[in-house]
Amino acid sequence: MKEYFYLKNLTTNEIEVLEAEDFYIFGGEFKDHILYDFYEDNYLKIGLTLTREKIKLYFFSNFIENWNNYKGIWSDLKAISYSDLSKEEQLYVDDKILEKLNNASRWNSFENVKKETNQKRTNQKTKQVGNGEMEPYWSETLQCWVWQYYDTHGKRQTLKQRKKETKKQYWVRYIKIKQSLNDGTYISKSNDTICSLAENYIKQKHLDGVTSDRSYKRESETLAQIQKCCNDFCNKPIQKVTISEIEKSKEGIRKYSNNTISKIWALLFKTFKIAYSRRVILYNIMEDETLTKPISQIAPKKVKALTIEEEKHLEKVLLSSNHVYNNILLLQLYTGMRIGEVLALSKDCIDLKNNTLTVYRTITRDKNDKVILGAHTKTYNKKTGIDKGKRAIPLSLKTKKLLESILNNKLININNLIFWDYKKNTFITDGEINLYLDRLNNKEKITDRLHTHRLRHTFITRCQEKGIPLVVIQSLVGHVEGSNITNNVYTSVSLDFMEQELEKIN
Repeated sequence: MKEYFYLKNLTTNEIEVLEAEDFYIFGGEFKDHILYDFYEDNYLKIGLTLTREKIKLYFFSNFIENWNNYKGIWSDLKAISYSDLSKEEQLYVDDKILEKLNNASRWNSFENVKKETNQKRTNQKTKQVGNGEMEPYWSETLQCWVWQYYDTHGKRQTLKQRKKETKKQYWVRYIKIKQSLNDGTYISKSNDTICSLAENYIKQKHLDGVTSDRSYKRESETLAQIQKCCNDFCNKPIQKVTISEIEKSKEGIRKYSNNTISKIWALLFKTFKIAYSRRVILYNIMEDETLTKPISQIAPKKVKALTIEEEKHLEKVLLSSNHVYNNILLLQLYTGMRIGEVLALSKDCIDLKNNTLTVYRTITRDKNDKVILGAHTKTYNKKTGIDKGKRAIPLSLKTKKLLESILNNKLININNLIFWDYKKNTFITDGEINLYLDRLNNKEKITDRLHTHRLRHTFITRCQEKGIPLVVIQSLVGHVEGSNITNNVYTSVSLDFMEQELEKIN
């Protein structure tokens, strides 16, 4: 099939449909001006001599760029691709091409093509052909026009003339598909859904070792949330999903927290991006300028550090009894460690001689939600193999005294952990500690709401109030150096500290 080129008049907006041979009579000066300038700039200057046929071949292999660079006196004519035309312009172009086909000697009438094609197919088996090696032909069996081609996945497709479809209408469809195959905009029909693509993506990352069991479980939970709030379209072919359907799903998405919404939105975006990269969809509708991530209906809860008085009250309560959970909470309050890191401490982590406590792992969960002892901290990067959360903490007098008292007890368990549930012969979990802390707070009336992460906030805030440099704080608590999370999330200023600072002014 012949290749067509499109020139748009920037003044009149008219579209000129031309074939390669048309350019050598176009304006009368084409060969002396455009072709020669192209040849001189790209080949003659570096000493390459080409035949005229070669120059023409190279020029038209990248026609749009070459025309727009060398058009010279035809500055009002811009070369454009078929896909850049509006729908009205495409219909106009299709008519022009049909007119050319009908005027050509080979395409005088569809009846001649029919006879010629049937003559070639007589007593011959149909051979596999590539795109462009076979023109549409008239099928006596089907009594309609037929064209066979290979889609972008290498699968053979057949374009048949529809009932009540005219020859002209069929030819327009044929030309559009042919053109899209040539310019790379063809999209094969696919039954891939948001759920199937996202599920495969999550599984493959886990199989490749990119994500941990815990991360795999969390991403699977995010997919389950998408299935719940986007059930109208998440199981239909992604090619048929519309922006309006995503807009409608926002009502259900907004019922989650902002943190969860961010995860849902990120997974949706990634899924559409995968579909676009695989040529399943023509463009990523999640990139639409009008489509914005929704905001949660749930009021955000800012985690505040304990005041100095509340911290002293809690410390006093924890020191007043010998409950094993009290030591866990005191150690977190004194060091700012994550609760999972505290629960994963073993004898080899404690070096009383050098006055250090080494943190290198955490209690976590596998993909089946079973509590396990992790090999690394939360910030371990599986791609690089670097664990920036691994650290050695200098022991304060309080911390050292607490650890000495803990080590005085008999610690006999399979993992040599300093905290162990000996009744159940298993790990102590963060859920158990938080339930205990909540009951303790309800009884002692320490603050409005208390959980283990608030103790970590408290430690970081006290460090900030005492003027400890940010890089030191990040090293103590296992944040990546340079991260904004230490300041933006974990730091709050107590009323007592503000009053002390204001006294400096007075």
